[in-house]
Amino acid sequence: EAPWALGDFYAMSRFPVRVRIANSRVRWPALFMTAELHTSANGQTLVSPPIFLGRLDPRGTVDFRWLITARMRGAFELLGVRLKLHFPGSLGTHQCEAAFSHTLLALPAVYRLDRNVLETLKGRRLAVGRMQASPAAMEEFIGVRYYRPGDNPRHIHFGLSLRLTDYPHELAIREFEDPSEDDVCVVLDNAIAPDESEDLGLRYRHEKSLSFVAALCRFLSMQKYSVRFCAVGATGARIDISILSPTRDLSRLESELAH
Repeated sequence: EAPWALGDFYAMSRFPVRVRIANSRVRWPALFMTAELHTSANGQTLVSPPIFLGRLDPRGTVDFRWLITARMRGAFELLGVRLKLHFPGSLGTHQCEAAFSHTLLALPAVYRLDRNVLETLKGRRLAVGRMQASPAAMEEFIGVRYYRPGDNPRHIHFGLSLRLTDYPHELAIREFEDPSEDDVCVVLDNAIAPDESEDLGLRYRHEKSLSFVAALCRFLSMQKYSVRFCAVGATGARIDISILSPTRDLSRLESELAH
């Protein structure tokens, strides 16, 4: 019978696979049976540790159960089960295979962010210059940064500007945030150059970045932020997802990152 498994799952987390084997013989039991589950990840075949069963009665059935851990994201395929029956001392081995095709998707590993991450991001955020100024009384002061073309001259901080080494060519400006708008754009540099594709350290950090941005978008969405995620890969493939419905859009984001 086809294996029982959950749908898409997260990398580095376990999911169960259950395969039911039946002995169709009327009189003879199946003795000294071992079962191996064959899987495939990124084109590489993997074999699970064997499970041993001493006896399977005629017309009897047995459920073999494995707990599988995918250590990387991407397509994960269940290929089949190989059964071996070998009586101790015998020179012969009876072997058969039950093939099936069941493809799952390993999503990026789940990260749990600290609750202080939002305050950390606020302290390091640099907003773009506004082309049209809004009343400062309706905004919340969040910090000071360098002046950019298009900023409101009324927000220049002259006390700090005088201390800058390149004054008056460089100016400091107060930065405000409209509390009525909680919009965040998360941008991921997803490109790895061809000559860096074999750098294991870079690939490891790349995998961490995918898990981190998924956790960050999930965290911001739970904090009632309107989140937009953008990424461009080395081949020019783009991801642009606005998370309006966390249940639907976060699943879509995780699926895109898994691929």
